Amino acid sequence: MNAQTNPRAVMGANDPPLADRLAMDEADTLLAVQAIADRANVLPRKLTAETADADIAAIGEVVRDAGALAKKIERRRVEVKQPWLDGQRTVDGFFHPLDGRLSTIVTAFTRVVTDFREEQRRAAAKIAAEEARKREAEEARRRAEAQEAERRGRERTAALAHQQAEAAAQQADEARERETRATAPLPARQVNAQVGEGVTLKSKGEWAHRTPDIRKIDLESLRPYLKADHVDQAIRLAIRQGVREIGGVEIFQQEKIHFG
Repeated sequence: MNAQTNPRAVMGANDPPLADRLAMDEADTLLAVQAIADRANVLPRKLTAETADADIAAIGEVVRDAGALAKKIERRRVEVKQPWLDGQRTVDGFFHPLDGRLSTIVTAFTRVVTDFREEQRRAAAKIAAEEARKREAEEARRRAEAQEAERRGRERTAALAHQQAEAAAQQADEARERETRATAPLPARQVNAQVGEGVTLKSKGEWAHRTPDIRKIDLESLRPYLKADHVDQAIRLAIRQGVREIGGVEIFQQEKIHFG
């Protein structure tokens, strides 16, 4: 009998919900936190010069005890959670390598097809551009022949050269159209193509980027897209590394208090 047919085979099947279990097991911890909260509730929210010494002492005791209890609770949290973490690591350790192997296969062979199709588009554009150049040169040459024939009074030769020039011009236009199609942006909507028995190749154009030299990025153009927390993170990093002047930023010292 397996876990699907036997509820007892499921870990924790007969236990109360985890939150309820924790509330029961950690009842003393809840009471200890409440006791400190009760002490904190009677502390002043703003200090005055007349009672500051006594109030700071009382606040210091509460902050000290709250910090000590917080550390104790954190150790307990890690202790209680450890078996779950161990189980999670075991499960992840089993499934992640399998997923990793399959993801590698998907990524690698999708890239094979993507690279091939991109190479085909570039090759088609190159061939079309070269064909257009040849036909444009042919047109120019035939136009020159026609003009020379007209100058010499050879009307039939001139007419034939003009016809050949027009044909070359049309072929050049067709080649330029093929080049344009080959270099045109890919469709934004998904295009489906049947490529095998039950296999559909789905594709659409997607803008990407590469950064050959990060130092050359125009950060000003990115300003509208930078999130405030990203900017704040960069500012804090700069300050930690000794920067004391940043345009538009007020950098100052403030006292850091700790009760022990």
